[in-house]
Amino acid sequence: MRLPPDAPPGTRFARAADRDLPFIAAGTLAGRLTTADLMGYHRPEDLQFTLFRILGERVAGAACFCLEPQELTVDYLARNLPFTAPGVAVGSVLLSATEHIARLASCTFVRLEALDEATLLAWYRSQGFEPDGGPHSDPAWGRLHPMVKSVAKAPSAPP
Repeated sequence: MRLPPDAPPGTRFARAADRDLPFIAAGTLAGRLTTADLMGYHRPEDLQFTLFRILGERVAGAACFCLEPQELTVDYLARNLPFTAPGVAVGSVLLSATEHIARLASCTFVRLEALDEATLLAWYRSQGFEPDGGPHSDPAWGRLHPMVKSVAKAPSAPP
């Protein structure tokens, strides 16, 4: 299983120079996800990647995901508060990019666990994700909702 050499349009993979990137997670991840977390997650040799949403030269958001034989699991999806504005697509672009990567890696599903927030859960459903079992409690994150989206039959064009 190999990662495509280029990230889908509007995105790029983390690189060493990003260590000094100003990243302040917005919303429910505020104070819980830092630049150091994003950079520490990016370990391509372990099939763990940090993908940034790029607007011009700025990083507007990040998705951290791992590739497994049949699925891609999104562990973090966050907007970068200093560089986003209402109406600017960040999460949907990052999810589309991870779905495209999943298809290229011959994965069947994209999985994630959503925080227990009604608007967030509704947004994931609007992106085609469905519940994947019942919610469970995590000591660090609280109530989490497993969600899944099939990418096996979706078009393979980049976002």
